[in-house]
Amino acid sequence: MDRSRDETENSIVSEIVKHATAEIPDAMIESEIDRLVQNFSYRLMYQGIKLEEYVKYMGQTMEQFREQFRDQAQPAVMSQLVIDKIVREQKLEAGESEIDAKIKEQAVEVDKSFEEYKKGMDPRQLEYIKNDIIITKLFDFLKANNELYTEGGEEKPATKSAAKKTASKKTASKKSAE
Repeated sequence: MDRSRDETENSIVSEIVKHATAEIPDAMIESEIDRLVQNFSYRLMYQGIKLEEYVKYMGQTMEQFREQFRDQAQPAVMSQLVIDKIVREQKLEAGESEIDAKIKEQAVEVDKSFEEYKKGMDPRQLEYIKNDIIITKLFDFLKANNELYTEGGEEKPATKSAAKKTASKKTASKKSAE
């Protein structure tokens, strides 16, 4: 994925999440905080610093350090809930032929046969390909059923077909999140 596509997709999800409501269990927030702390710890490790040393240097307890991530965790969990709900309601899936097509693309890039490349793949790689296909379908759906806005605030159809959609269609993803 390129950077402008990532920014557009993040903008779409952010806009949808603004209008979504859900009760988020504390366990989900804590799990997201765990993930954020782990990522921070990995970044520190690349610099030769242990997380415990960093927290001590900052004059904090681990609980205080973790609390810093709470404001980040809530919207991240909400975004994931919204995405999961839309994927379920729209029945977005990655078919075997789509997965095989992606594997063939990758096999060509590394100059291997499809069979040879697929045989050597880790299950996590297959899951990544499957998720990438589903996320691509999700954003294609969102772009086709919602309006995007330019930096100047001017409304611009996401696609030609989106310009023809009724107002009720434009809020399809918003309703999915409720």
